[in-house]
Amino acid sequence: MGKIGRNLAQQELHGTLGDNNRRLEYFRRLIDGAPWDKGDSQGLRFYKNELYLVDWDRSRIFVFDQGGAFIRSFGKDGSGSGEIKNPFDCHVYEDEVYVADQENHRIDVFSTGGVYKRKWGTEGAGDGQFEYPMGIFVYKGELYVVDKYNYRFQIFDPDGTFKRKFTLTYGSGPGQTRGPNFIAIYNDEIFRSDYNTPIIVTDLYGTYKRQFGTQGTGNGQLAGSGYRNFISIFKDEVFITDGGNNRVQVFDLQGNYKRKWGSVGTGPNHFNYPSGITNGRTGVYISSGENGNYQVFSKSSLQG
Repeated sequence: MGKIGRNLAQQELHGTLGDNNRRLEYFRRLIDGAPWDKGDSQGLRFYKNELYLVDWDRSRIFVFDQGGAFIRSFGKDGSGSGEIKNPFDCHVYEDEVYVADQENHRIDVFSTGGVYKRKWGTEGAGDGQFEYPMGIFVYKGELYVVDKYNYRFQIFDPDGTFKRKFTLTYGSGPGQTRGPNFIAIYNDEIFRSDYNTPIIVTDLYGTYKRQFGTQGTGNGQLAGSGYRNFISIFKDEVFITDGGNNRVQVFDLQGNYKRKWGSVGTGPNHFNYPSGITNGRTGVYISSGENGNYQVFSKSSLQG
């Protein structure tokens, strides 16, 4: 049991779940009374057997081991060096943590141990400036940043050197945006969640390819405007947290619906506006939203 400031109490539950006549093994980690306790978690990343959780409300990054024990946290609310303000997402690459620092309109970089290293960006519309950076992802040595209210992507070297950008068209038509949110990149394709509801797929330069997930509650549909859909891709399957419908849905890379699990509630396999999702070495980690915990599902049990 970890201890920083307050004790971390954790409980592990084992069992099976039914889902469309299948059985899923699961286990759930409860974080009760820890420094992170019902915070507004957003992005989740798994790196070298550690889970990095972005707490938007407390402006901190919390780190747990894969068993749920608290290890450390870093960052604090503010605008100075080493401070962050309402972060949305992070990505861990070559032992550095890149944080999308929304309210400070910049990217902050820390070591995985939490030591502040550098930052770049200011509020604005020029190259290297941001209007609320959101999703962030490192792919083939390049850092892709969703620049939400400039309706564009910016791409940087890890040291912060600007490389290129591509602009999104505002609107509700195919490939258009009313507010880009979270991204995952896989096989040279960008999967983007959007305020419009659908998951939009482009190439690495922004050329539209396809989209999936209309608004609704049916299989393959997503809750709609105002709910952020987080994305994680594993073995050619796209895992999406469907926040407003309190579930996780799985699609193939072309956007064909495969399966789902979860419903509203506080127990195992239940969510309350789930948000961040990431694939670890052996499990799929999901932030249960307002329940103040995350749940971990065995990868072997989640295969179609």
